Amino acid sequence: MTITWTDVNPKTYDGLVLPGGRAPEYLRCDPTVIEWTTCFIKCSKPIVAMCHGPQILLATGLMTGKKIACYPTMMPECTLSKAEFCKVPNDQCVVDGPIITGPTWLSCPPMMTCFTEMLGCKVTPPPSTPPTMTH
Repeated sequence: MTITWTDVNPKTYDGLVLPGGRAPEYLRCDPTVIEWTTCFIKCSKPIVAMCHGPQILLATGLMTGKKIACYPTMMPECTLSKAEFCKVPNDQCVVDGPIITGPTWLSCPPMMTCFTEMLGCKVTPPPSTPPTMTH
């Protein structure tokens, strides 16, 4: 099913995922996207934003004092938005309340673990299994 931003009520969703890449550069200019994101922030619903995804968070004007991990070239945007730019390894994330951010796609495992736990799901690693041998 395909729907547009304007066809959806953000209050009916439990969390928001803002992927990276070039899309956030354009999406942050869409008033409906900013309205949606603002709704999630004000309702304290979990939000994951990786790489350039925090551009959308910063465009809301609500990130003052928030710790944000994002792609390193976004440091000036964080500073101008009065957010705290956090430099972390590419495979780690930063959690500030319900907002989870990471610098690259390599941050996905810890970000999604935090996100699913915030949604009330317990995340457990798969059981350890001995390696199989083939002959």
